[in-house]
Amino acid sequence: MLDKESVAHEYIPGGLLDHYSISQAYVAKLGFLRFELTESFKERFFSKEQVGGSSVSEFVTELYSLLSKSPHVMDIAPGKDELLNDLEKGRISFAVWPYEAAIALETFLKMRVVMPKRIREQLGIFPWSWNPEEFTVYFDGALFAVYAPVESVPILTDLGQITRDFLRETLSPSNKWDHVNGFGPTPIHPELYFILATPKSVAGNPPIKLPLINVAENDVIIIIPSEEPIDTIIGPLLHDMERGLFRFYIQRVFDQEFQAAVDALEQLNEQLSGRLAKYFKLPIVRRFFSTVSGDIRKLLGEMHTVLQEVSAAEIRLKRTQEEALGAIAKTTFLKGIEKYFAEHMKPHITIDRDAQLTTMNFAAEETSNFAIAQATLIAALVGAIIGGLLTAAAQYFLK
Repeated sequence: MLDKESVAHEYIPGGLLDHYSISQAYVAKLGFLRFELTESFKERFFSKEQVGGSSVSEFVTELYSLLSKSPHVMDIAPGKDELLNDLEKGRISFAVWPYEAAIALETFLKMRVVMPKRIREQLGIFPWSWNPEEFTVYFDGALFAVYAPVESVPILTDLGQITRDFLRETLSPSNKWDHVNGFGPTPIHPELYFILATPKSVAGNPPIKLPLINVAENDVIIIIPSEEPIDTIIGPLLHDMERGLFRFYIQRVFDQEFQAAVDALEQLNEQLSGRLAKYFKLPIVRRFFSTVSGDIRKLLGEMHTVLQEVSAAEIRLKRTQEEALGAIAKTTFLKGIEKYFAEHMKPHITIDRDAQLTTMNFAAEETSNFAIAQATLIAALVGAIIGGLLTAAAQYFLK
């Protein structure tokens, strides 16, 4: 039984502790891992002949093999044979994230993890934080949830980071993927606390009904009757992950795609600036015989293509942001911290299309006008040369 001072007053709705005592509390953290498949395995996995076939079984078998080899994983449920049988029978399937950022089973593996202090300190961030020796991890190949009992609320913990790095290091030694990495923000910053409460009096029903959800400082506090097993609460949490967190991290994938497209455009813009500077440094006469103007026009063609990619990526980013916020709003637990997710999904990169197009149009007009003059001059020179040759030939043959 936790004493009253173990839970900060802002984490408990007013008056609740007058009618309930806290029998147990848990902290949970949520996050995401990104798999990068090797080219050879990716080709087989996504081939028409293999999708849903033996390559999926290989993926699952590899996950189990690597997790089972860890000295810290005490047990995994369901067992490998049971999961493979469910896949074969079509009772569960798998999902491929956009841009092959991850492959997720449509079920969660449950693992009991025991980790000595030395390993926890290596994986943790703050040496003074609380990190338990034993904790429970749910993992579907992309999303993960971890929880453990705590003795106070709130508590400073690296449990999310430890789980992320434990999974990353455990799953990295494979010939089927190049590496496994975190994907920001992983884990998400807010803690989720599950607090089990017991009525102080058996006479009559307490005026405050449970379950109850409270939000304090971006943390989510779920207060449930103590007779409820913690596993019955994990089910709705995993459902929230599949519904809301899945969409949130997909939006993060599209954000990375948008950033990559903007970076590509900026690199081309730097090349354009350099070539324009080189072009204007050339004397007028030398410009007629330089290839710089042709290089600039070729570069402008590439920039128009990338600019279209930037626009398409931005549209996908905005669409997935709306989908993510809509999905989070329909969850049980995550909707209370919708502002946190909205803040992370705000675009941090802007592009001034008008200024970009003005520069590109100026470069196009300048080099195009010069190209016309260059072509006219070359045509005149060629005409003069051909005319001279014809005159000389006529004089020779008409002697």
